[in-house]
Parts: sequence; C-alpha cells; structure tokens
Amino acid sequence: MRFPFVVAAYLLSRPHSSGFARLAYGAFYFAISNLNLCEIISFDMKIVLGSDHAGFELKADLRAYLIERNIAVCDMGVAGEIPADYPEIARAVAEKISRKEFAWGILVCGSGIGMSIVANRFPGVRAALCHDLYTARMSREHNDANLLVLGGRLIGKGLAREVTRVWLESTFQGGHHQRRLDQIESLDQEIIEGRRK
Repeated sequence: MRFPFVVAAYLLSRPHSSGFARLAYGAFYFAISNLNLCEIISFDMKIVLGSDHAGFELKADLRAYLIERNIAVCDMGVAGEIPADYPEIARAVAEKISRKEFAWGILVCGSGIGMSIVANRFPGVRAALCHDLYTARMSREHNDANLLVLGGRLIGKGLAREVTRVWLESTFQGGHHQRRLDQIESLDQEIIEGRRK
C-alpha cells in the first residue's frame, strides 16, 4: 500500500498540522494499509491476477490494460522480477476462483504450463492456456474457462491484450458443451469424495 504511506508521511510532516490532524492522518494510514482491497472490490466485473517473476512484465501490462477498460483488478503478486515459485501464486489465484470470490482470473508465468497444472487442481477452476485468439475464444465458448493462462516468454504484449479482450468478450455456448462440463464437475466430486475415504 505505497500510496497511503506516501500521503500519510507527507501530511504528518507538515509543520502546521495540529496534533488532532496528525493523529487522524496516522489512523487513516493504519486503517488503509491494513485493508485487503481484494475483499472489498464491488465493481460489476473484477479479475484476480497473478504471475511469477517470468510473467511479471506481461502481467503488469495486462493490469494496466484491464484498468483502462474500467475492470477492477486484484493483484496477488508477484511485485517484481525477483525469482518466485509459480505454485504459490497459482494457488492464491485459483483458490479465489474455486471459492467463488472471483468469477475471472488471469495467470502468467514463463510458458503458462506450470500455472495451468497447478490451477486445474482446484475444484471448479477451468484454467485454459491460450496463445492466440482462436484458443482464447474456444476456451470460453466450448469450455467456459474461468481462468486465462498466458506464457510471458511466448506471447507479446499486444497479442496478449487481444487474447485477453477476446477471452473476456466471448461467451459460453452451452448445449452439448454444458454436458461435458457437467461430466468434469462430477469427476471433481468423485475425486474429492475419494480423498475423504
């Protein structure tokens, strides 16, 4: 929460600030810095994002693109290009989809393969690794994918934005595709129940 820190630090340093004002500014900073903005976003469309170090640059560009489209973004990390383990980030994002806290998510790693493997272990998550507009559209129309996965080392920023746009604008066609998704859901339940035995 860098912005509240900067604002609070500036206000607290002003010589003409009264004791009460300084106390209020401090309380404001404490409250804001301890909020989890991912939990209070109330926009009509919100997307949870995540990447490892290899996907950070592309994720940052996609985050800017989504904000330009007035889409609320919850970024689960990472915050830079220091080496990070993709399973941790994939889990953080996939859990939010699985728990229905978010309907949509985007993950980025070097190839997209590792993130896909982890994300699809979570019930209710349908992660699709897409490299072009066709796979983006099909993943939504036929598979009702709720998590887009991209390879930061395989796809450029311009194409990634187009893939994201097509993915967001495409809709599930239902029909016989729904029957197949029902089969996947049943398989999820069988696996969950099998683990409980």
